[in-house]
Amino acid sequence: ISEITETQLRAMVFGEKMDHQRHRIYTYVKAATYYDLKIEHNGIWQGQVIFDV
Repeated sequence: ISEITETQLRAMVFGEKMDHQRHRIYTYVKAATYYDLKIEHNGIWQGQVIFDV
């Protein structure tokens, strides 16, 4: 996390490269939503984002 305020979060996130043999796409993400969005700090930062598919 490079910056966090009450209304904004800037961070670098990462994952692994897409491997079509291991990662099957059954549907596409339509949008991210604020429904049940969570950001917590208990020694480490954790976030939850719900995606509409």
